[in-house]
Amino acid sequence: MPLATGDTVMLASIACGVCPPCRLHREPTLCEQRRTYGVNRALDSGPELSGAWADHIVLQPGTAVIKVPEGIDPLAAMSLACAGPTVAHALYERRPVRLGETVVVQGSGPVGLAAAAFAQLAGAARVVVVGGPASRLERAAAAGIGDVHLDIAGAADPADVLRQVKDATGGDGADLVIECAGVPAAVGQGLSLPRRGGSYLIVGQYSDAGDTLINPHQIVHRQLDVIGSWAFTGAHLVEYVRLLPALTARFDLASLVTPFPLERHADALGAVADGSVMKAVLTS
Repeated sequence: MPLATGDTVMLASIACGVCPPCRLHREPTLCEQRRTYGVNRALDSGPELSGAWADHIVLQPGTAVIKVPEGIDPLAAMSLACAGPTVAHALYERRPVRLGETVVVQGSGPVGLAAAAFAQLAGAARVVVVGGPASRLERAAAAGIGDVHLDIAGAADPADVLRQVKDATGGDGADLVIECAGVPAAVGQGLSLPRRGGSYLIVGQYSDAGDTLINPHQIVHRQLDVIGSWAFTGAHLVEYVRLLPALTARFDLASLVTPFPLERHADALGAVADGSVMKAVLTS
């Protein structure tokens, strides 16, 4: 789509296009030279203004730049930015949601809510969101994301909440459980939540937060498919942007966002760290 000055756009990281993951495996998220603005581009790699958290940015050749459809509130688009295309990769290619399935989502941050919203759009019969703090779950419910919301972060007995999750799936477990919490301990818990023959899709462990204990018998006895999904490409960003009209028509995405002026970046970081906001967005 042609671009013009003043268009609202979104952009993705850069893959090299020639390494084995790009060329042979068709998995550019695993590119050996993948570079993401504001994440792993060194300050001395040039040119200047190639980072993030600025009112201008210099984009490198090969960057995917996608125009946001007319009429879409930029804050609504940013509510699931990064999370949305990440989930598009996970649920379009790694393990799709099938019509009528029961889905459990671990985590109630942007990635978890993107997974829940995408599952609802895909025709899931019931979506259970288990996460916290309670304020995030309340905001998700108010936005129309998820059918059941259970607070495990503030629970005195997490095992009791896991029993409630099982009950909410009908007692036998979910067809698909999606880990979006980013907490290693969630993986051991999550392996107990799918039905026998179900699937466990791990999206949330984006940074290495350490090891955790799991019971491999849960995987074998329950005959689970355990799938990992890493990041996203420009193609997945295209899918997210394409879905924005449907997402914004069904869910109040803008209500998930708390905007901060660029000069208040430290306040934004603090609010994200203490969980008092769902999605902080810097504006200029």
